[in-house]
Amino acid sequence: MPSLEKKACNKCFKKIIEKRFSKVVNELGINKALIKDERPSDELLKFLFEKKGVEVRFAQKSNVNQSTLDDIAVSVLKSFFSGKDLVIKDRSPLEGISEKELIDYACLVGINFKGNPRSGEDKRAHDFIMKLDERRPGVMYSFRDFIKKLFKQSK
Repeated sequence: MPSLEKKACNKCFKKIIEKRFSKVVNELGINKALIKDERPSDELLKFLFEKKGVEVRFAQKSNVNQSTLDDIAVSVLKSFFSGKDLVIKDRSPLEGISEKELIDYACLVGINFKGNPRSGEDKRAHDFIMKLDERRPGVMYSFRDFIKKLFKQSK
């Protein structure tokens, strides 16, 4: 599913983001979430879990992968160019939502979120992917789908 880029009305946009989040939460069977409060997106993640009716606590150690679609795409790109094996943690409830969509969603629900900070190699990879996604919307979803297929074949 390509990035929405807010082409839907606000009510529909919120519903779509919540549906994407809920789908993965249901597939993973998450009913309690421990979130390590260290990234700007954590407050938004807590909000989405609570909206879904999942019990949430901030803790020293998280039981939920907190990677966004952007994080996954950056990992794939860095792995590809470095020649190192790709290490993907468990699936994430945010894997189907881009950071831009999360920023737009946060604004609509009144949460101050401007994106997760990146520096160095991660920032360069993210900037490259954003430029690529501007020209070819949906590129990050292609990265994610590629990884899913790759891991299915390797099992």
